[in-house]
Amino acid sequence: MEKHPMCRIARGRHRFGSGSANAIAVFASATLMLSLSACSGSRHGPTEKYYLVAANVQHPYWQTAGAGLASGAHLLGVPAEMVGPDGYDPQAEAQAFRDVLSKKPTGILVSVADPKVMKDPIDAAIAQGIPVITIDSDAPESKRLTFIGTNNYQAG
Repeated sequence: MEKHPMCRIARGRHRFGSGSANAIAVFASATLMLSLSACSGSRHGPTEKYYLVAANVQHPYWQTAGAGLASGAHLLGVPAEMVGPDGYDPQAEAQAFRDVLSKKPTGILVSVADPKVMKDPIDAAIAQGIPVITIDSDAPESKRLTFIGTNNYQAG
């Protein structure tokens, strides 16, 4: 269903202009990710599974993002889960991503702690047909579908 607006949005690159937009971007990206399966023409359902991978899941920012993901998933009737290390650890984040990938999820959101570490796992997911959207921090050299977040340099 190429005509579905979420299919067109997913192929673009979207950035928000202010630092305060980060929280909005995370919540919006959760909704975007949950909408990606509309591109295949199928309805959402309990056989789908979405993941948010972050490098510090105990941080209040990511707890809020996880709550947004859970809320969006509940509205659509699909399971979703946030995974990743309890503290900032790019290698552990990459391992959490690979663990998620082995479960063949419907889609993955990831806030990339280290773009070099995450490039290959993201590319592997895309090669398997699993959509990946980077949020908050990007892996621009990867094959991810799109990035949603703030240009921190422009934000000051």
